[in-house]
Parts: sequence; C-alpha cells; structure tokens
Amino acid sequence: MSSVLSIFSSFISNQFSDQKLKTNLRILLGRIKLLREKRESRVNSIEQDLKKVLLPQQHVEVALKKCDSIARERNFLLILEEIREFAQVVLETRGKLELHGSENKQLRTAVSSIFYAAGTSSAELTNDLPELKPIANELAKKFEKEFRLSCEREKTSEACGVSKQFMAIVAKKVRKDMKSDGVEAKMVLEKMAKEIGVELPRVAEKKKKPTKKKKKKKSTRDSSSEASGGNSS
Repeated sequence: MSSVLSIFSSFISNQFSDQKLKTNLRILLGRIKLLREKRESRVNSIEQDLKKVLLPQQHVEVALKKCDSIARERNFLLILEEIREFAQVVLETRGKLELHGSENKQLRTAVSSIFYAAGTSSAELTNDLPELKPIANELAKKFEKEFRLSCEREKTSEACGVSKQFMAIVAKKVRKDMKSDGVEAKMVLEKMAKEIGVELPRVAEKKKKPTKKKKKKKSTRDSSSEASGGNSS
C-alpha cells in the first residue's frame, strides 16, 4: 500500500501545477519590487557619501571604491528589471504556454531566460530571488528538463531563445563578483564630479621601471684564452 502511495505522490509531484507557478511568480514580482526599492535607496546613500568625499579633499581612491559599489548596484537593478519583465510575461500567458510559433517569441524568450537565470553561477542572484528555482522547476515539467539544461548552458542558451541583453548583464555581474575592472567606476566618478562641479586630479600612472640587462660574467675559460691570445702577440 505504501509503495502505491509513493508512486502516486511521485506522479503528482511530476505534474505541472499552474497554481504553484502562479503563486511563485507573484511572490517573485513582489520580492523584486522590494529589492529594487532597497537597492535604489542604497545607491542614493552611496551617492551622497560620494559627494562628501569628493567636495572637501578629493580622495579619489576612496571615491573610486564607492563608484564601484554604485556600478555593481545599478547592474543588479538592471538584472531585476529584466527578470521582472520575464516573470510578468509568463504570468500573463501561463494559461496558454506554448513556445512554438512566431507569435510566441516573447514567451519563449521569457521562459528560456528564467531557466538561464535560475542556473546562473551568481550566488547573489539565486539567494536574493529564491523563487527562481521553483519557477524553473515548474516550467521544466511543462517544457522538459532537456530544454531547461540547454537554456542554462552558455553554448546553447542563445539558440534556445535566451535574451542576449540579459546574458550580457548577468555575465557582467559574474565578472564583477570575481574582480572589478574599474572602468565603470571611473565613468560614474567622472559623471558625479561633473554634476557637483568638482575637478578631479589626474591620477599619475605608475610607470614600469626599465629592466636592466645583467652583464654576463666571463667564464674562467674565456679569460684564460684572452690572456693566452694576448701573450702570443
């Protein structure tokens, strides 16, 4: 009897649930709204601190670190906006989930991009948006696990319909999680300095010292041959 119940429960759990999808999508949209407000507030706070740093003493190095934080936050806000749009599309069309046909291109992009987001290597993204994985799991019941895996792989994701723009934004975030290149931070710094009318000092680039070539020491054989040559003359 217990084995029959386990088989039945397994069968039920593998069935697509529109209600579960709908619930998780709504929770996700609500969470994104709260996260956006929190991140935007953080950006505004950092910008105010940045102005205080720039105005009196122009600590460029400290300002650059703050600008790097602003660039990271703004990039994450872009990711949140993209996911919000994808979730909204799926929520509005979940009653007729069909990825084939040119009229369903928008839905295909939304579904495949959600799969991509759920499988991303960015821990911050999956931790801040825990509903991504349950949504992806539910959609995988509808469109099969093979399609989900193809959407998650870098080599096949674009062919599956994942948004190029979204992939680029996520890739930028993953790179920034590992190491900041400082380019965007400098752009933010220059823009902020211009807005408040502060002239930034030029940061002197460290020049590499030319490496001196070491003179080869003459071997005892060479010196002895020179000496013998001099004696013969």
